[in-house]
This record gives sequence, C-alpha cells and structure tokens, in this order.
Amino acid sequence: MEENGSWKMEEEPADSKHQEHLHYVRLKIKCNKDGIERFYMIKRNCRVKKLLLDYCKLTSINFRSTRFVINHRAFSMDKTPNQLGLDDNDQIDALIDGNGA
Repeated sequence: MEENGSWKMEEEPADSKHQEHLHYVRLKIKCNKDGIERFYMIKRNCRVKKLLLDYCKLTSINFRSTRFVINHRAFSMDKTPNQLGLDDNDQIDALIDGNGA
C-alpha cells in the first residue's frame, strides 16, 4: 500500500478496520480507455481533486483532458467525499476523449 498524506493506494480493497473506516473511505477509479480499476483510501475530509491529480500523475493521464464523473454525473472536485456523499467502494469514472495524453 502506498501512502501520500491524505490518500492511500491499494492493489485490492482491504478488510475494513473500524477506526480506519471512520476517517477514510475506499474509492475506486476506473478509466474508460483501458478499463483498469485502481483502488484508493482517501480521508473523508480531503478534497477529491488532490486524489484525482495524483491519479493522473501516476497513470500518465493529462488531467485537463480527462473528465471525472460519479454515477454518470459531473461533480465539484473541490468537495470532500463526505460532501459528495461517497461511501466505501463507490466508483469515480475517468473519461478520456481522444488520446488523453
């Protein structure tokens, strides 16, 4: 598991621990281009944008040419998982138009 301040990257979802569950939410990001799902744990009070910027950096995707949606709807990246009503195992889709590089 890789840690980066406000979020943790996981290979697979881990078993939940009660204390950790109170402070973190498990999310997955799925890219429409390659279909690969990546799992993360993010603090419930951290802006989602920070996670998405790091996701783009790790996957070599251009942030500006990627649209992120939850349940096929755009959302404010300046909000936290709590503000967006995200729960464990919710999915954020990374939609890349064209080459996305």
